Amino acid sequence: MPAGKAQRGYVLLGLLVALMVLGMMLQYRVHDLSAEIQREHEQSLLETGDAIADALGRYAADHQGLYPTRLAQLVDDDSDGLKVRHYLRRLSPDPMTGSGEWGLQRGPGDGITAVFSQSTLTPFKQDGFDSDHEGFRQKSSYQEWVFAARQVVAPAPASP
Repeated sequence: MPAGKAQRGYVLLGLLVALMVLGMMLQYRVHDLSAEIQREHEQSLLETGDAIADALGRYAADHQGLYPTRLAQLVDDDSDGLKVRHYLRRLSPDPMTGSGEWGLQRGPGDGITAVFSQSTLTPFKQDGFDSDHEGFRQKSSYQEWVFAARQVVAPAPASP
């Protein structure tokens, strides 16, 4: 076999090995990016879920303990016919699924008392939650992160 053909075989083999290594490096980088995106969505879920929980609490406080039957009522509520109230500027989609469909927990009168993501992914964050989210520790999916309506404490009357 002439020397030129043997060298071409080694060059081709070297290129194949280099492509394999490059492919593995890209695979790890894609995995890292995917994890980073999930962590960002996870943080957004905490913020969005808290905003909805606060809005549910304010709605119930304004409606003698009754909760909305649709999340859209948190955006435009004119149930008293006098004044439109906006408990949320807009209804954000579930950050984990990208869907506008939230999981809902309902209470008396079919009112929505809590929301949760419908994502079955396992959360990265498993510990180190603040007191408002302590119940989220060691959960196996985002569906278990339930954002319940927060009690609205009326301000104390001013002393004369």
